[in-house]
Amino acid sequence: MPLIYKSCNIYATCSHWEGFDLPVAEAQSFNKPTICYRIGAHPEVSADGKTGFVVDNAQEFLKKLDILISNLKLRLEMGKNGAEYVKKFSWENSVKKYDKVVKNILGLKDSDVLVKKYKDKIKPAKSKSVAVVIVNYNSSYSCLKECLDSIKSQSHKNIEIIIFDNNSTNNVLDSIKKEYRYIKVILSERNLGLGEALNQAIKHTDCEYVLISNFDITYNHDTIEMLVGEINKLDSLYIGLAPKIKLYYLRDFLESTGIYLDNSYYIGYHGIGQLDLNQYNRPEDIFGVSFTSAFLKKDIFSENKVGKIDPTFFLFYEDVDFCYRANQQGYKFRSCPTAICYHKYAFCFRDDASAFTRKYYYQKLNLLKTIYKNAESHNLKRIMDIEL
Repeated sequence: MPLIYKSCNIYATCSHWEGFDLPVAEAQSFNKPTICYRIGAHPEVSADGKTGFVVDNAQEFLKKLDILISNLKLRLEMGKNGAEYVKKFSWENSVKKYDKVVKNILGLKDSDVLVKKYKDKIKPAKSKSVAVVIVNYNSSYSCLKECLDSIKSQSHKNIEIIIFDNNSTNNVLDSIKKEYRYIKVILSERNLGLGEALNQAIKHTDCEYVLISNFDITYNHDTIEMLVGEINKLDSLYIGLAPKIKLYYLRDFLESTGIYLDNSYYIGYHGIGQLDLNQYNRPEDIFGVSFTSAFLKKDIFSENKVGKIDPTFFLFYEDVDFCYRANQQGYKFRSCPTAICYHKYAFCFRDDASAFTRKYYYQKLNLLKTIYKNAESHNLKRIMDIEL
């Protein structure tokens, strides 16, 4: 959704039923004028005539939309007003006011309902070893450096960093190896793709845990400590955790707190594009973890358990296939919202004119491969009839 807000000129929602419409506020935060019906929270979120238009019927909706389409100056003015106006509106403040009213009615004090910080419940586990595995291909020096610096500054100190280079054509790693001499760098003579590159890197560590990480991720100083502490509280069937991944350039917005599959086996990301209002702050069981940043037990990659990542998945869906196989064997994944990191979304495709074509190709190819490998027979026939 942030990408949609950023690229559009007007946000218009014609729903008569969506009263709790956070996207109106989200769009305004991107300097976009809005049009919505006078229902639910809309009149509160949008200032009619100032940040956009709040309408009562379809005719008025189309009339106001036509005005905004034909008037660039008005769009820019309302967009600017919306960005300022939305700062005054906060669901968090609304929740606090509601909480205050309820406490007054029930005669409660803050101490009666205060929950101890989640972090306080986590047992220190700093002896546990963690290998951070990064697959590199023509990364940006500044981007990779920021990632490595955030790992170096972790409160959990028993960390090994492994960079597997997929035959990059730039010289970024020459500088990285000089500056970070303690990092293990593995050079490949050809581009193996993400799946096999991860397998090769993981094979080179004896650590108890593996944190798979994109090079365009940065971590809070206690992220790994939170992950280690959380997984040590869970039973042995839990093999992986999903940190709370937020957008690097829009830090109030979520990218993912775990992955799921819809009925057509398309990948989905819990919370993507939503304002982070703590709605995902309770750890929950999830289908799987995104390999953008994923915390996993190292022994799960052995052949007598889930096994290796499928090396034929060159790009995309390698995490879906791995998590699917793990679920079939009875293993579990869980979100870990206290472990926070930030992703420069689509950064690795920034200079590639063919990026979206390649992305679509590999996503579609590996979607079909995942279905063919893992889906039940009735789902296989149903989806293949649609996709093919």
